[in-house]
Amino acid sequence: LSVLTTNWGRCPSPDAYPVVTNGNNEAVIILSRGSSLSGTVKNEATQAEMANFPVIARRAESNFPPQTVETDNQGKFEINGLSEGIYELESGNDSMIFSDGIVEVDVPPASQVHGLNIMVSNGATISGRVLWEGIEEPVQGARVVFTDSLRPYLERTSDSTDNKGEFSVIGLPPGTSYFTVAYKGANILARQTLNVTIERNEALDIYVPLTSSVQG
Repeated sequence: LSVLTTNWGRCPSPDAYPVVTNGNNEAVIILSRGSSLSGTVKNEATQAEMANFPVIARRAESNFPPQTVETDNQGKFEINGLSEGIYELESGNDSMIFSDGIVEVDVPPASQVHGLNIMVSNGATISGRVLWEGIEEPVQGARVVFTDSLRPYLERTSDSTDNKGEFSVIGLPPGTSYFTVAYKGANILARQTLNVTIERNEALDIYVPLTSSVQG
């Protein structure tokens, strides 16, 4: 297999195609000039520029790995080398989310998309206890894992529960989330559904079925 390339930039063209010559596969990869997008990230409450804030760009409906960049001291970011398509921008911060949720950007070929203004705010916080069902005793050393129902790659995990079974998860986006409980390397609770709102900062008691196998 030989690879023939024309170096016009950094971004593989969707027009690349394989050809067969003398029984040998030759992959012809045409490189075109990549697109870029840039903008500014600000705190919605204070209007302050968010320095060193991670921004993730994920190409919609593709298996391309996401790109992550951080804003500079003025809250500005730029992502280069993008191929044509719809991109989803999301927060890479553990406790703050984009105020408008996922930001979708249509990136044309070999173009520059500038002037994006993205506001960030605190996500929802869910706190509570993990308890053994029936005996009301705390489950110590468990983790509560929340997953966005529409975007499974958006996941938040609590620290290990303490001796009171207490946990806290921050930075949850609004909408429907699934949650489960991980304990001693296994999920010990069937997936549950929770409607998350930004205003929801309330206690949530999670009851785990009591079985000798998971208690050890």
